[in-house]
Amino acid sequence: MQNSEQIVQVANELESQARFLGEQILVYETTDLGQQRLKEVLSAVEKAAALLKEFRPEQLAGKEAAKEALPAKDEPVERPEDADDLGGWLLFMLQNPKDAEAAGHVERLGKVAEEEGHWEQAVDVYLARVELAETQKERIAALREVARIYEQEIGDLGKAFTAILAAMAEEPSNPELNTAMDRLAEATEQWGELVAALNTIVPTVQDKELAASLWLKLGRVYNERLDRPDYAVSSLWHGLEKNPRLAEAWDDLATIYKQKEQWVDLASVLIKRLDATDDRQDRVFFLLELGELYETRLGNANEARIRYEEVLRIDPSHQDAMVAMEGVLRRLELWEPLVALLIKKAELSENQAMVRKARREAADLLVRELEDARAAAVQYERLLEESTDDLELLDILYHLYEETGQMKPFLRVAGLRADKVEDQDL
Repeated sequence: MQNSEQIVQVANELESQARFLGEQILVYETTDLGQQRLKEVLSAVEKAAALLKEFRPEQLAGKEAAKEALPAKDEPVERPEDADDLGGWLLFMLQNPKDAEAAGHVERLGKVAEEEGHWEQAVDVYLARVELAETQKERIAALREVARIYEQEIGDLGKAFTAILAAMAEEPSNPELNTAMDRLAEATEQWGELVAALNTIVPTVQDKELAASLWLKLGRVYNERLDRPDYAVSSLWHGLEKNPRLAEAWDDLATIYKQKEQWVDLASVLIKRLDATDDRQDRVFFLLELGELYETRLGNANEARIRYEEVLRIDPSHQDAMVAMEGVLRRLELWEPLVALLIKKAELSENQAMVRKARREAADLLVRELEDARAAAVQYERLLEESTDDLELLDILYHLYEETGQMKPFLRVAGLRADKVEDQDL
């Protein structure tokens, strides 16, 4: 047979669902995902309302009568006659917090409730302690006990989560509360409740680094759990206002802008991300990212060149940066720095085929684009050292020395060339 406890339970469910509905409206607005979630919540509310209608009118009247029988807020509560009347002592203690007898009865009856497994009564005791606590530490301790009972004894993770959120509002910096909050949010998937709580808690936090970390947490919930990158971006920027060197927030912003293909915004974030780190490897990574972005997405080869140059100042032998820089310099037709890069590449490489290719191209560019025959001759001579019988190189050097009037090296090369031609004739 249905009773008043069932009525209260269903009424609480209806109230909870209605509150949740309001939070969802704030969180999801009018997105497709939001419409689906709102339909689910509305369905739950309708079911709860239908259950309420099944109760007989006299039962509902009894509930109303019981409600009217409760003392008004300012109406004095009489001291209970029954020493085991937990509800009576709780009401009396709430109006008379300094009464030692009431406190003693509540303490005793609370222990009995826990020993006998009357967990809802135990929760009532701890909630009274929350109400009467004189210090933040006492309130948090009581709320954590409420959360423990709901999670471990009653199995209501949703109410446990609510209690932890209340404790977090008291002490947002507590690492254990943060861990519990994250765990219960994951278990219950009550992401709407979490963002509603954080949006209330975070603006009150005075410590800038703590506030920044909580804005980061909020941004990740919006982006990863609620599929609202727009809200995530706003939260992340709030965090960065508090702590501009919060690398994780910059990284999350970069990821979102990359996914949304907002290339100009991404470039701005990567530039600021560089200011947030002094680590050489991190700087190299982000400079390469920025260089590639300018080159491939924003069509600004010159800005790309500046970033690759900075990488090579940090790490002169960085292969990826050298390859990228080579491509940009060719595109910009900056022959002098390209020649210098090719010579440097030849000096650093251990691959002989790559060495020859880079040095030969550098020498050819010196002749063709920079018209610097003397500098070109130096590179061709280096190639000749490794292949003294290369007739093509001898021919090139023969003509270069003849054109520049360098008689001594001209005669030497002419002799080598004559010997080579003679050997071929034989």
